[in-house]
Amino acid sequence: MEEWFDKYRATLDKYGIRKGKNIHNINESGARVRCLNREEVIVLIKVKEMYTSSPENRKSVTIIEAVSANRREPPLPVVICLGKRIMESWIHNNLESGELISQSNIGYTNKAIAIA
Repeated sequence: MEEWFDKYRATLDKYGIRKGKNIHNINESGARVRCLNREEVIVLIKVKEMYTSSPENRKSVTIIEAVSANRREPPLPVVICLGKRIMESWIHNNLESGELISQSNIGYTNKAIAIA
């Protein structure tokens, strides 16, 4: 772990990054949209993550969230749907009104979505 932080500090020094406002972390993860017909998932309450043997037969969306090292308000999440168009009926009315909802042919982030 010390080796990782040594490399991290060296990278900050290399690029002259001195303030927390310039340090961000993003995480991309998938979320299942629904279970298949006749499928039930039962897990113990202590289980924090669940993996399935064949996720390719599941509908899912990708969600990107970000945090800033100086604790400022993070940007709202990016929700990426698989496909070429987003249908208005897919959008739930309880969104925060600032989320970026996008689509890609693979269902994951790409250069255009990352820049947006």
